[in-house]
Amino acid sequence: MRRQQEVRKSWRSLEMHAFQAQLDPAFIFNSLSAIHNFILTTSTDEASRHLMSFAKLMRLTIENSRREWISLSAELEALELYIELEQLRFGQKFSCEIKVMKDVNQEQTMLPPFIIQPYVRHAIYNRLLMRQQPTGGYLRIEIGRTMSHIYIRLEDNGTHRGVSLTPEPGNEGANIAAERIQLMNVRYDTHAEITTRHLYDPQRRVSGTYTVITLPDTSLQPPAGEEKILAGAE
Repeated sequence: MRRQQEVRKSWRSLEMHAFQAQLDPAFIFNSLSAIHNFILTTSTDEASRHLMSFAKLMRLTIENSRREWISLSAELEALELYIELEQLRFGQKFSCEIKVMKDVNQEQTMLPPFIIQPYVRHAIYNRLLMRQQPTGGYLRIEIGRTMSHIYIRLEDNGTHRGVSLTPEPGNEGANIAAERIQLMNVRYDTHAEITTRHLYDPQRRVSGTYTVITLPDTSLQPPAGEEKILAGAE
């Protein structure tokens, strides 16, 4: 019982840290500055659309922080808004494609909030924005199923960071997400994991990086001991 209480307390602490990482002051300030610049230099209709996207992202972030589990569709809705705002700031520096395989039920598949976005942010800031070319960067996200797991594969052609693939200092969001996944395995007896590797071209030169997040397929069966998962309760 004491062990369970300690794990639950650690889980709550990490959830709070994940929420705080999502509300990064630099991201909020830079997004609003980009929208303000849009108001001054482009159409007010476009500026209004981006402002609404920012407001909706903030609302979803606060709402999702109150839940231990959310649907994949809710996670992707917030993720798409986040990427839209980053593309507003950085123009044509990178494109993004999100593909959800047909056998994935986005409403029934549940996952802890704030799991995917930190790795997207890591790819953007630590690799795609480091490219020397002003355009041509890409980020691809594919979500599919295996026999008993959901996988989220992120692939980019950003500048690789040498032989080390561990998160760099200061990338708090990805570090917290990794800790939460490890604790989820302990708390729910699951086998979630995160793997990061280099991509290679036909000449065996490093051409990019991919990260695979493997999570239990909750559309088949909730993690043991957590009956309230499908309701998205706390």
